[in-house]
Amino acid sequence: MLFSRYLSAFNVYIIILILLISFLISGLSYFSIVNFLLYSLIHILLIYTAIYHYRFILYFVYFITGMIFDIFLLDEIGPHIIIFMILIPTINRLKKVISNLSSSKIFVFIILLLFLCLILEMIISYILFNIDFNVYYLLKNLIISMIISYPTFYFFSKIDKIG
Repeated sequence: MLFSRYLSAFNVYIIILILLISFLISGLSYFSIVNFLLYSLIHILLIYTAIYHYRFILYFVYFITGMIFDIFLLDEIGPHIIIFMILIPTINRLKKVISNLSSSKIFVFIILLLFLCLILEMIISYILFNIDFNVYYLLKNLIISMIISYPTFYFFSKIDKIG
């Protein structure tokens, strides 16, 4: 393959992340479920890459992603950048614990970490900008995340076989 030297699983994840962010920013207001789906997928992808494909460049990727989320979704800078920039060192410190877990326990760990990130983002946005903590949106995000998590991880395992 012509691009096999440049096509690693990490690069594929970055391309997928760029595409998902682009679709989320363009937004389909009349299909709010699609926006929730993309939002959850991006969070799952970010957590997954931090666990399985950690590189120093992820700090930059997380910062840019957090900045884009904050500007386009909240019109304020803060909650996403804070959570994303804390997420990387946290996962990096837990690397030894995570490496001893089975794949099913890592799956549960990622889902719990996703829920924690979503809750903390809402709490921080409430504290910093007085944006209401809408439990309905949180539950909708959590349900969508639970529904899409297994197929997403199956898809990620296929991408990981690239290299």
